Amino acid sequence: LAEIAKDQKDPVKIASVKKAIDTFARFLKEGHNGKWLDWPYQRKVHSIAGTAFLLGAMLELEVPGYEDDMKKMADAIISLQQPDGRLLTDFAGQYRDIDQMYYPGETLLALVRYYKKTKYKPALEAVEKAYPFYQDFWNKKDNQQGSFVPWQARAYQEAYSVTKDKRYANFVFQLMDWMLKKY
Repeated sequence: LAEIAKDQKDPVKIASVKKAIDTFARFLKEGHNGKWLDWPYQRKVHSIAGTAFLLGAMLELEVPGYEDDMKKMADAIISLQQPDGRLLTDFAGQYRDIDQMYYPGETLLALVRYYKKTKYKPALEAVEKAYPFYQDFWNKKDNQQGSFVPWQARAYQEAYSVTKDKRYANFVFQLMDWMLKKY
């Protein structure tokens, strides 16, 4: 929504998204070496996706006054990264394997965009560290599903735009070629 409001330069839509950002930001909770979204009105998990979406909206609209919270959200997300590069998907520790299809891609996109705005190296390093795990994850036939592709493709397209690492470009083409053939 933040991207659409900004692209349309619609002050009413921008104000609406800013109001949503302010609403969700009230539910940021200290922990995991930073802050994460502890939204009480969802299922009893606290996915990294909510924190990533809030971070992404703040970045997109460049909402003043949230710089410290944005860094703390990036740090909390990064704290969930495992030695193999995988991102745990829930701040409360209730991890479901199925969430690997969705939440890491949108979270990696938020991290690379955070890096692009701030040059905060740990955010880019987390995206780079995640790449081998998610490349291998994708190469397992059971994991080749449409839900994985859009967010991972966007994340690694933006990672490529920053690093010019051809592995990221190749991964994006691999994902999109699969998507085109499949659908």
